[in-house]
Amino acid sequence: MGSDQTLIRATTILTQANFTNAVLRDQNFSNRDLTGMNFSGANLSGVNLDGANLGNADLTGANLTGVRFSRQTKFGTATFTRANLAATSFQGVHLPGWDFRTTTLTQSQFDRAVLPRANFSNVRLVGALLTDADLQNAIFTGANLSYADLTNANLSGADLTGANLTGANLQNANLTGAIMPRANLTDAFLISSNLTRTTLTNANLKRAILASGNMTGVFLAGADLTDANLSAATGLVNMNVNESTTFCRTRMFNGELLTSVCRGTSSTGVKQAH
Repeated sequence: MGSDQTLIRATTILTQANFTNAVLRDQNFSNRDLTGMNFSGANLSGVNLDGANLGNADLTGANLTGVRFSRQTKFGTATFTRANLAATSFQGVHLPGWDFRTTTLTQSQFDRAVLPRANFSNVRLVGALLTDADLQNAIFTGANLSYADLTNANLSGADLTGANLTGANLQNANLTGAIMPRANLTDAFLISSNLTRTTLTNANLKRAILASGNMTGVFLAGADLTDANLSAATGLVNMNVNESTTFCRTRMFNGELLTSVCRGTSSTGVKQAH
């Protein structure tokens, strides 16, 4: 690989070059023109791609752990199928509608990223950083977002059906109209989040903290709120629940702890769905 690395350092234009299965760790490709390059199966861990032009580049199956992208990176029609993007930085990138399916994004950084309609279906985002990200109408069906940080994220209209959000931080997140049936929000942190008209049917909210959140019109039919904290939450009188909604040792908006209702909604005083 010595000749390859000499070439990389000598020029800023590397269009159409073939680096299939190459080992190119920690290279600096910032502001380079990488149009049409073939990096399939390559080891690009730690590479700097800040401002690089990746138009039509092939990164199928590449190891991109710890890579740095930026808002100035030009992604064009680059292919990342089955790429390992763990611990990769996408800070501030603009990738509306981008398809991240089949990639690995554990502990990746998407803070302040603009990703409306992006597709993260079944993707591992364990411990990922998505603070202040624009994720409107994004798709996270079956995704693993356990312990991810989504503070201040805009998830309005997003589809999180069956997503794993165990221990996730969603403080002050906008979940207006989000679709989250069967989502696992065990131990999730949702203080001051906006859950207006959010669908949480059959969701697991055990020990979730929803204090000071807006729960106007939230759909909770079949949801389990055992040991959840809803203190100072608003809109609870307009929640949609049914006989399968579980309030057990749930702290309500007025601070009352429901200790006697561990199945159904007979004495909660909230509206039942029909």
